[in-house]
Amino acid sequence: CESLIDAMTFWSAGYRNVTAAYGTNGFTAELEAALVAGASRVLIAFDRDEADERPAKKVAGRLMSEGVECYRILFPRGLDANAYALEVRPAAKSLGIAIRAATWMGSGPPPEGSAGSVSQSRGDAPEPAQAREPLP
Repeated sequence: CESLIDAMTFWSAGYRNVTAAYGTNGFTAELEAALVAGASRVLIAFDRDEADERPAKKVAGRLMSEGVECYRILFPRGLDANAYALEVRPAAKSLGIAIRAATWMGSGPPPEGSAGSVSQSRGDAPEPAQAREPLP
């Protein structure tokens, strides 16, 4: 996620494998190294506006150059994870739908066995871990 509040939104909805980039320019070498060392696939959940398109592509480029598959969670235009979760309830379900609909960010076709989205490339799309009540 781009911000802590967005990461906490996923966390509160039960999605535990989440972190924050601390802004569009806050994706550090340390965070990159941690993701490269521990993840084969990353879903980028930056805000869905013009200001965040380029940074999302930059993060994806860095990670994909290290062998990490990157997908983009596409919230409705103008919304971030928190605003989306507040608007489309329950948050655990709406965020789960957004996760499963994430789109491939690489050039060319998605990795083998994938038809372009996380749900199609992975039969075990993430479910919330003991999801709590939706955020107020």
